[in-house]
Amino acid sequence: MFRSHKICLRGRGFSLINLGINIIQLSNINFMETLKSINIDRISTDFKKFPNTIFWFNQKGEYLTEYNWDQKKFWVSYRKIWQEYESDMSWSQIKEFLKDQVERKFHLENISVNPATTDGVKEIELHFR
Repeated sequence: MFRSHKICLRGRGFSLINLGINIIQLSNINFMETLKSINIDRISTDFKKFPNTIFWFNQKGEYLTEYNWDQKKFWVSYRKIWQEYESDMSWSQIKEFLKDQVERKFHLENISVNPATTDGVKEIELHFR
C-alpha cells in the first residue's frame, strides 16, 4: 500500500518509476513533446487524494495528462493537446491516435484515452501548486 503524500519529480533524467502495479517508462515521455511541441516539466502524485494516478504538467504548472493505472484510463488536456488535432482528425481518430501513442510508448495495453474537462483540470492544477 502507498503512503499518503505528495511527490514531485522534475526534469527528464528519470528512467523508471515503479508504481507497484505498472512500470511507466518516463524516458519515453518525449513522444508527447514531438506531437505538438509540448514541454513536460513536472510529474506529480498525491495518492491520498488521487489514488493510483500520476500527473504530468508543463513549466507553467498547467495540466497536460494523467494516468490512472487501476482504471486503465489516460486523460489528456483538451485545451493543450486534444484540440490541437481537431482540425485534422475526427474525435474517434484523435482518440485512437493518442491511445496508440500512449500504449506503444508506455508499454500499456487496453487503456482508454479521453480529453480532460476544464473544471477537473483546474482542480488538479490548484491542488498541485
